[in-house]
Amino acid sequence: MKKKETIIIFGAHFDDEVLSSGGTIKKYSQEGKKVISVIFHIGGVSIPWLKEKLVIKERLKETEKVHKMLGISETICLGLQEFKRKDWAEKKEVIEKVKTLIKEYKPSKMFCHSRFDTHQDHRFVNVVVLKAAEELNYKGDVYTFDIWNPANILDIIKKQRPKLCVDISKTFKTKLKAIEAYKSQKLYTYQLLPAVHFNARKSATKINSKFAECFEKIR
Repeated sequence: MKKKETIIIFGAHFDDEVLSSGGTIKKYSQEGKKVISVIFHIGGVSIPWLKEKLVIKERLKETEKVHKMLGISETICLGLQEFKRKDWAEKKEVIEKVKTLIKEYKPSKMFCHSRFDTHQDHRFVNVVVLKAAEELNYKGDVYTFDIWNPANILDIIKKQRPKLCVDISKTFKTKLKAIEAYKSQKLYTYQLLPAVHFNARKSATKINSKFAECFEKIR
């Protein structure tokens, strides 16, 4: 039996992979690919007026539901603290964890945050994943995504860089339902819905489809 193609999505927070690549994940899972989601931060301080343990419990419950909707095969959480600048020792430890995952799952493609992202946790994921890929001399493809970057409206930063554009016309509705399923994050995710629609339609013009997700190829 032919081994399933494996893809790893690295995200800083539980909802990042849905906002950035939910349609692509669903499409890949429908095609029989094995999609692994690796989450760096557990998200306990995302709702400051609630106890951290309650927030984490709710986020894990929501994530289980969302990942089932998208067809994600396995979810791995590294459990790092949010909004905390990591020293070199911590960074090196996380790089080793990511290297272990890459060696174990042998993905053909990896996706992670862009280095141009405005969120420090997102940029940290980019640094760690690229360093791990470099140290392993990873031979697969590495793509990056943005959650929201105003510069991308006009492709100011990445206009001439190679891209992977995925037609998500048949999976876009599932992506929206998955975003809505993160009810504990609705104050944040609902604000991003106009950008999600805009980006999907704008990306679609590159491949003549109704909705699409585009990623920058960096390796």
